[in-house]
Amino acid sequence: MRRMKKGFVAGMILAACVAICGCGSDGGDDSKVIEKEKIESSGAAGESGAQTGQTPDASSYFFYTAQTDKGSASVTVDMFMKDVLEKIGDPYSYFEAKSCAFDGLDKSYTYVHFEIDTYPAEDGDRISMICLLDDLTSTPEGLSIGDSKDKMEQLYGTNYELAGSEYVYNAGKMKLKIQVSSGNVSYISYVSDMAGAVLGNID
Repeated sequence: MRRMKKGFVAGMILAACVAICGCGSDGGDDSKVIEKEKIESSGAAGESGAQTGQTPDASSYFFYTAQTDKGSASVTVDMFMKDVLEKIGDPYSYFEAKSCAFDGLDKSYTYVHFEIDTYPAEDGDRISMICLLDDLTSTPEGLSIGDSKDKMEQLYGTNYELAGSEYVYNAGKMKLKIQVSSGNVSYISYVSDMAGAVLGNID
């Protein structure tokens, strides 16, 4: 039970990642204004330290340790993707499409066990979402797809918002989303408030 049919599960999760990052608004001028204001007010640029791949205010972010055969990196949303690529190398699959909420291209980088999606900010491509694709990887706290809801609560507590089968943990500038099906974790993603609010995916 602990090990799942990796190909099928990864495919389902990958489809969910694509759906979440799909166009959720018409990308008009209002969306661009929101995106600009949130970048400036959140400190995602400049003093946040995102240029170096680090976010000093750890209380405002959850982190994922991305590991490949090229290297590893502590990754969170709103970081510059170029800094992550320098550490973990190129993905085995890449996709880009015109953004419906920002000026530029939304991009998806798929690795063996995880996917990283980006949005085009004014200062470069920043990470909008990180999805875990199978049970062969875990969050730094130790949660994997297939683990029990009880383990999720042991690791992250019960201070979550519940939306259907999805448990949402807020961390200031982002959300950790964990879907539970039949008592077990079926989906884990890290989502930027900045990108999510514009796309209409986050309240």
